[in-house]
Amino acid sequence: MKGSDMKRFVATSAALLMAGLLPAQAPAPGEGWIILHDGESHYGWTQTGAAWSAARGMLVADGGSTGTLRSNTPFTDFVLQFEIRAEKSASGALYVRAARDGNPKETGWGVDFSSLASASWVPVEIEATGTGVGVRASGRMVDHSSAPVAPAGFFVLEAKPGGRVEIRNMRLRLLKPDVLFNGNDLSGWKSTGEPAKQKGGLGKLFGGGKPKEAKWTVVRGVIHGADGPGQLESLLQFGDFILQADVRINSKRADQRRRYAILFRGDPGQLGTGYEVNVQPGATGALMGLTTARKNIGAVNQFITLTIAAHGRHVQVWADGVAVTDFNDARPEGTNPKKDARSTPGVIAFYTPEDDADIDIRNVRAVQLPKTFGLGPKKTEVTALPQAPTAPSLPAMPTPQAPAAPDAGAAALQQQLQQQQMAQMKQEQRTQQEAQLLQQALRTTDPAQQIAIFDQILALNPNNQVAFNGRKEAVAKLEEQQRREAEKAAASSQQEQAEQEKQMTLAQSIQSAEAAFLAGNLAAAEKALNAAERVAPDNPQVQALRSRLNYANQRRSSILALGAAGLGTGCIALLAWIFAARRRRDPYIEVVSGLDKGKRFNIDKEIVMIGAIPEDGGTKNDIVLRDAERMISRFHAQLHYKEGKLYVVDTNSYNGTFVDKKRLEPGKPVPLKGGSRVTFAGTCTVKIGFERRKKKK
Repeated sequence: MKGSDMKRFVATSAALLMAGLLPAQAPAPGEGWIILHDGESHYGWTQTGAAWSAARGMLVADGGSTGTLRSNTPFTDFVLQFEIRAEKSASGALYVRAARDGNPKETGWGVDFSSLASASWVPVEIEATGTGVGVRASGRMVDHSSAPVAPAGFFVLEAKPGGRVEIRNMRLRLLKPDVLFNGNDLSGWKSTGEPAKQKGGLGKLFGGGKPKEAKWTVVRGVIHGADGPGQLESLLQFGDFILQADVRINSKRADQRRRYAILFRGDPGQLGTGYEVNVQPGATGALMGLTTARKNIGAVNQFITLTIAAHGRHVQVWADGVAVTDFNDARPEGTNPKKDARSTPGVIAFYTPEDDADIDIRNVRAVQLPKTFGLGPKKTEVTALPQAPTAPSLPAMPTPQAPAAPDAGAAALQQQLQQQQMAQMKQEQRTQQEAQLLQQALRTTDPAQQIAIFDQILALNPNNQVAFNGRKEAVAKLEEQQRREAEKAAASSQQEQAEQEKQMTLAQSIQSAEAAFLAGNLAAAEKALNAAERVAPDNPQVQALRSRLNYANQRRSSILALGAAGLGTGCIALLAWIFAARRRRDPYIEVVSGLDKGKRFNIDKEIVMIGAIPEDGGTKNDIVLRDAERMISRFHAQLHYKEGKLYVVDTNSYNGTFVDKKRLEPGKPVPLKGGSRVTFAGTCTVKIGFERRKKKK
């Protein structure tokens, strides 16, 4: 805001405060206010006709045509604030809680613009709770609903020919949302991490262990997430809803590029499922893989309020009250929003896909939306009129003597004169009515209204040539107007489709680059990021990912340089390893007690699985030991042979593994030597042996 604008804003606010037109304290960003219409574009709204325009922070209907403007998101209980400046002749209304389609006058509740007419700006507040609506103008109650109103619905701005209407500073705050986080503990939430994975290579030598998982704690009324990956998901499931939460990314670096997300309609207990709303500097509010953020809102080390509205296949997102995403999912219905549309309920989750999370969350609240909006069409009640009372019969009167009949010719002449006078009066009335209708037709610029007026004139006088020609011109004008509107709508649709395809291509490229980067495939990440840069090189999310990828490539180059420097040392070590390998002995085990006594098994690979069954669920045992008492676990232990050394690891068996009669700690490798005796569950004992490797012929 410029200095002059700030001074004018302060002066205006002070004047309004003195007049009692504004609250004493402006709401802070964390209070949940969202900008319903920014006065710059119709983003987040759907327009019918061209009556409404947006520029310089204002919504304007100049009174020259008919049209509507409907919000794309419905609301339940709310407080709506705006300022209006309307002429007395303004025609139209603002309807609240209306249906998505149909006549908003029948399905919603409206306040007429003419009732708020003023030459200066009038602050208006509309509060809707339950089935009631109240309107305050300049701090005074001016209107309220007298009959029950629908519990939820859309906003519809209707304009008709008449005076000019201007609206600005349109903002909304939810009322009575359900609190999802109590500020004390994580009641109603649970932590979900990655499933355990089978490790390979050196990782197998020291056992699998529990995978790294995000840690969630509550500190001074704030949820803190650390480490990762993982998510904190709701126990309840939500289908259509409006969610608000304050989120802060903590970092010592101003250019922090770690990504977080809010998930919704995900599967319980499944990490990273559902629609994914980005929480990341430069991309906050974008739907991962589907859209990019319309504006760059938010910074590290600062709380940002996210508002997510989802009903059916429509999703709208606000960041600190600014609309950044408005998306209709046109994909086929399915269960995985990564590839299909999903309208069925699922969990809400705060997601940390990387392993060094540092994020704070507070003020988590939501309202659930119904499936229907607005009231049904109103029915007109027809009340029968009361019958007139029957007049009492009067006594018969004596019949007077009839006077002598006048001359027949004079009576006929008098009747003819009366008929001529009556016809002349009717003609004058029709002529006057035609003139009034012609004036109305000339005053309006709406061809549809002109046609209707000319039809009335021609009904009065089919020979009125002015009305006939005027109607013909109005029909041509209406057809031309409809043709232009159809062309404009088609062009707008094509442009919107092209832009949506561009945004989806960009979002998918970013998602592919992000996934490849996290998987360590820098070449694939580079390829996907190049595709994203061709579409939108200045996109903040693309630039952020480029910075991370360049940094990773630099680190890889440094590692390669170090590797080249140590190549000579590696060659020497390799020769030493070859020399040692020639002297290597191969281990084996021999069953010395149990049902399989006398059997011998060679240890011919790095990891040998030992258990009571051959296979289960895709996991196999290399050595199967039988015991009559069934004390040996299905997957009992592992033998690890690495660099000439043999280890045994108990894999959390029920009845234990013993080396020389000492029970092993599960998951801890214990070295073995020739002659060591290993007992499984107290029912089967094997002896460890080594033999010199035989040369292959």
